[in-house]
Amino acid sequence: MRALLIFILLAQTADIESSRQQLERLKKEFEETRRRISQMETRMKTTEEEIAKIESKEKEILKFIDKLNRDIASIQNEIARLEIQINQKEEELLKRADRIKFSLNLLYQTPQENQILKFLPSKEEEKEALYLVDYAIQSEKKERDRALQVYNELKAYKDLRNENLEFVMAMKSEVVEQQRELVALKRQKERLLASLKTKKTTEEQRLAELEKAIKEMQALITRLEKEQEKKRMEEHIVAKSPTGKYPWPVKGRVVMDYGTVVNPKYGTKIFNPGIDIEAAPGSSVLAIDDGVVIFVGTVTGYGNTVIIDHRGFFSVYSYLHKVNVTSGAKVKRGQIIGTVGTSDHYFGSRLHFEIRDHGKAVNPLLYLD
Repeated sequence: MRALLIFILLAQTADIESSRQQLERLKKEFEETRRRISQMETRMKTTEEEIAKIESKEKEILKFIDKLNRDIASIQNEIARLEIQINQKEEELLKRADRIKFSLNLLYQTPQENQILKFLPSKEEEKEALYLVDYAIQSEKKERDRALQVYNELKAYKDLRNENLEFVMAMKSEVVEQQRELVALKRQKERLLASLKTKKTTEEQRLAELEKAIKEMQALITRLEKEQEKKRMEEHIVAKSPTGKYPWPVKGRVVMDYGTVVNPKYGTKIFNPGIDIEAAPGSSVLAIDDGVVIFVGTVTGYGNTVIIDHRGFFSVYSYLHKVNVTSGAKVKRGQIIGTVGTSDHYFGSRLHFEIRDHGKAVNPLLYLD
């Protein structure tokens, strides 16, 4: 008989029907969690594809930047060669100008001043010498003009190549900026992917917990049905219902009511078969009435738990940090049976408290003073 009651209480259900309702809620949450995981997997796949496209585009840009760098190096080398050629032409022009100047000086000097003419014996030879000097001057001028033309062409081509260099370097700056934007976008997508993976891991852990809870609940229903059949064959026990008002098991405020509530951690609707009372860690937990302790142990999701039989109705105390009683012990109203612990890091310190009338969960607030 008591084994049956313990199974019922640990399952947080009033009877087989409520266990089945709890099972349906677990299955619904299981499907919702699986749907969220599927959505995350879709988003992860999309994000991975986007990252792959970004990486492909980044490779193309890096190849293009490499080509631009080669073009820049080629143009810079060409400009360097042009500068050498221009300098050579400048030197050539200076030398030709010096030769022309020297020849002109010879041409316009008097015979007494001219170091060449003063040694010529006749006027005819002097005239021929001056002709040769003039011819040399004209030839030198022609060569100078050709050199000047080449010089100007080289300078013009160098200016053009400098313009090309500026254009290529400007293009490189623009492409490098595109690469930076791609890198930033890639990092953003990678952070999103990492976040999705973390959330997916959390959801998968929750899915595993739900799957385990569903299996346990299904096994529990089977056991309950067997116990129910056994119960029919046992001696009928007259039990009393909770009456009057009972003292609060701990001083504090109610942070989760009895009945259907939204789980603030997972955002899903759940049935709370009792109330959750927020209290300072280590606060004393009191028995609400005389009775016999029929269960002391750990319940999945509820931590350390004590169940007291008050000859027909039961009181349940969970999330205990310390337990001061043992199974089978008799307790008095107001006796300390343990201290308040924590449900988890999310909810903080609290006591989960239930009253069950003939195995059925009822609203404790209707019976607390």
